[in-house]
Amino acid sequence: MKKNSLWVLAFMLLALLNVNCKKENSVSVNPEADTTSHNFTWQVDTIGVWQCFLENIWGTDINNVYAVGFVNFSLNPYIATNIIHWDGVSWKRIDYLEGTLCGIYGFGENDIWAVGFYSVDMNAYSLIAHWDGKTWTTWKFSQYNQLLAIWGSSSTNLFAVGWNGVILHYDGNTWTKQNSGTNFALRDIWGFDRKHIYAVGDHESTGEGVVLQYDGLSWQTIVKGGINPDSTTLYGGFVSAWGYSADKLYLVDALCYEGKAGNWKLSNIPYNAPIENMTGLSMMNCVRGTATNNVFICGDRELIIHWNGSSWHIYNQFYSKANQSSLRKIWMKDKSVFIIGYNGATQALIYRGTQQ
Repeated sequence: MKKNSLWVLAFMLLALLNVNCKKENSVSVNPEADTTSHNFTWQVDTIGVWQCFLENIWGTDINNVYAVGFVNFSLNPYIATNIIHWDGVSWKRIDYLEGTLCGIYGFGENDIWAVGFYSVDMNAYSLIAHWDGKTWTTWKFSQYNQLLAIWGSSSTNLFAVGWNGVILHYDGNTWTKQNSGTNFALRDIWGFDRKHIYAVGDHESTGEGVVLQYDGLSWQTIVKGGINPDSTTLYGGFVSAWGYSADKLYLVDALCYEGKAGNWKLSNIPYNAPIENMTGLSMMNCVRGTATNNVFICGDRELIIHWNGSSWHIYNQFYSKANQSSLRKIWMKDKSVFIIGYNGATQALIYRGTQQ
């Protein structure tokens, strides 16, 4: 009898433990529940004297950051550049002045890529430049239009996108054109790996948008014509995309959307507004992040918005509807963010933020 009682007691204990384990394992974890601070300390740098602008930014760490565009350091004597470098103390010019640069990306301090255009008889053609730590190597393609952005999973798997739907791919030896299936201007490209790459753009005349997805073999159109936020009006080109998985992409332009192919919704940022109430709103130009709880959006009139995993926050101390400044692109590393553009005095503008 005692033996049987012990077996019954053991069975009951195992059952109880099993129930408790099931309850503990059944708790779902929301990756967006983890929040970070909206509290950033900001430093604002203004560079240049006349008709300056910055279009893109990339770095290896917070003390080694490159920005491209055009900066006039002095008119007399004339000193200008299209690449500047942050060394942790100050911004300095880099001596590369061929064409106009619009995009930059890299894989190390001796493996940096930039794209843009060179001009002939008022026409803009594709320009690509590479820094190997010693010299710049340049490619020019007169058969393709201006390039606007570049991204890659490695320096032997690079994609450059631009006007008229152009997509150029680099395999480590040769640049070749890929079929994008569109003639829209492709303004941004971002990927998670070799098989999940997204390019976004718009039609200059109609304002329609396009989102392309590359699966490692070919480009497919997953959005064309815009996203329908109110079930009656198609609206929106797209100028930037970023995400932390194929199920959670952000698309920005005049509005911010989030989701995946076939299942998009307006983000719940206070800045989003109904289509009929767009007057006075600024264009959002870029979205970038480091994690599910650390995402930045920037835009015209020095618009800066941050997602911390729980809420969106607009830094109203910088934003002004009367301001003619424009923040163009974002680069982030850990708890630091760099946001570049130009101000109303046509100086290059850089916001450097550190999360507290």
